[in-house]
Parts: sequence; structure tokens; C-alpha cells
Amino acid sequence: MSRHADIMKSHGLTLLRNLQDTAFKTVDLMENASGEKSVLKYCKTHCPSLALEKDVLVAVNVQTSHYLVFPKLLGFEPDYLLMSFVEREDQTRETISQRDWSDSDIVVLSRGLREFQNLEVPASIYTLKQKLMGPLYPTLKALLSIPTVLRRRALPFFKLVKFVAFAFRYTLHRPFIRYGTTHYDMTTLNCAFTNSDKLSILDLELGYAGGDPLFDICYFLTIPPTALMDWTFQRKALAHFVSETTGHAIKFRIRFILLVCCVTRLLHFKDGSEEQAQYAKSIDLLLNRREFDLWWSQIKSTTS
Repeated sequence: MSRHADIMKSHGLTLLRNLQDTAFKTVDLMENASGEKSVLKYCKTHCPSLALEKDVLVAVNVQTSHYLVFPKLLGFEPDYLLMSFVEREDQTRETISQRDWSDSDIVVLSRGLREFQNLEVPASIYTLKQKLMGPLYPTLKALLSIPTVLRRRALPFFKLVKFVAFAFRYTLHRPFIRYGTTHYDMTTLNCAFTNSDKLSILDLELGYAGGDPLFDICYFLTIPPTALMDWTFQRKALAHFVSETTGHAIKFRIRFILLVCCVTRLLHFKDGSEEQAQYAKSIDLLLNRREFDLWWSQIKSTTS
């Protein structure tokens, strides 16, 4: 009997369908004899992030959340994690913009992400490297993208120089920024609305101990391949988030983090694709001070 089958048998589970299958792990939707659904995440190889996800899951589930829903921990060993199943929407980068966004949805998204960043996750579960990487992440992400940018000639020289200058400028601001719990992979798979109009957040393998509280909102809003000037629900969500945000250099931090996200996403797509062209337009806007100031003023004046 395989290890995967042994785990299923020990918990009395029946496989309903596979949700994800990679070289390193499988994620399956299961059902027990009572008809209760659960999710089994099984690691085929050594997977230290699984223990990290278990620790984060335990930490967030003992805290009160008004806008958020997390799965419950049902079982754990070093090679698997068994969690309760959360019914939620199924959205993609293409469909999320077509979704019918109500004003209450904007509030739930904005305040849900803020609530997430305020959850307490013990720093003791992280390595020294993970503790150091969080504060430096946007800068490191920008600098690590440069070799690919150069190889693919994705940015003209002077725009690349400005991009690098922004990265170092952000680093100077970093000591004055308060850390928050940061997901770093807030995709439509990992962040979705539940049937009870709350926000379900999954894959709590939080790679680093905290980060910039503005990162997750910028990451999520840049998922659809839509130029910033053509934003729809994103404009309202960012406006709502900013309206309830205080702190150091918010305008510049959002500008730089959006830039890092757009450059990263531009590199994800093939050269000459429509998706890449949309992110290129966003990058041009973010690197042009006059155009960004105008766009920012429109964001600030937007109401959900």
C-alpha cells in the first residue's frame, strides 16, 4: 500500500478529486464516511514548508477574524496536512475582473487583507533567513528580476535604471515601515470569497516572517492582465484600502510594489503577448511621475 493510500485509510477517507498534482506534492479533495469533505496535502519529497503551514494554521485559528475564514487542522505528520474543506468561489486571472463586484465585496476584500496582516504569527517558527527576507523582499525581488529583464530586453535602459533606483530608495524607507503578516502569494486560488461572503485564505506556507503590509493588496490587484489606467474593481479596492491605511511613505511604497509586481508578471508572459503589453503600459505609468501622480489622485478620489 502506498503512503498516500495509507493516510487515506487511517483517516477513513475517500478520494473525490485531485485539486493539484506537482512533482513535489498532491492536493486532493476527500470525503469521510459521514460525507464531510476535507483537503489532504501530501508531500512526495521532504517538505519543511508543510510544518510551517501547520504552525501558521494553528496560530490563525485561535484568533478572532471577522472577515476571514481558515480551514481547520484535522491531522498532521511531516509528510501530510489534513484540513477541513472551505466552500469558496472558483476564479482565475481571466474571470476575476468579470466577477460582479459589489461595494460590500470591496470592503470584505480590503478589510480581510488588512485583518490578515494584523494576525499574529509567532516569529519562533521561522529561520533567521526567513526573518531577514521579509523586510527586504520587494527590493530583492526587483534586483533578482534584473538578469531576466536584461536577457529579454524587457525594459529600455533608462527605465531599468529608474527601476533599480526605486529599489534602493525603497530600502531607505524600510526601517520606518511597520511589519505585518504577509502571504506573498495572494492569488485567486489562495484568496477567494466563501458562500458566506467572507474571505477564504489558503496555502499558509508563509515564506517569510512578516513584510510590507501593502504587498498582498498590490499583488492581488495586479493578477488580472489589465493596465492600471483600465482598472475596474481594483481601483475601488485600492482606494478603500488606502483610505484606511496610515503609515510611512504609502504613496511611494504602493508605486514601487506595484512596479515590482508588474515587472514580475510581464516576465511571466511571452514576448509580444497581449498580457505582456498590458503590464508594459502599467510599468510606463508607474515610472512616469506626472502620469502616476494623476493616477494616484484618481485613486484617492475613488469611493467604493
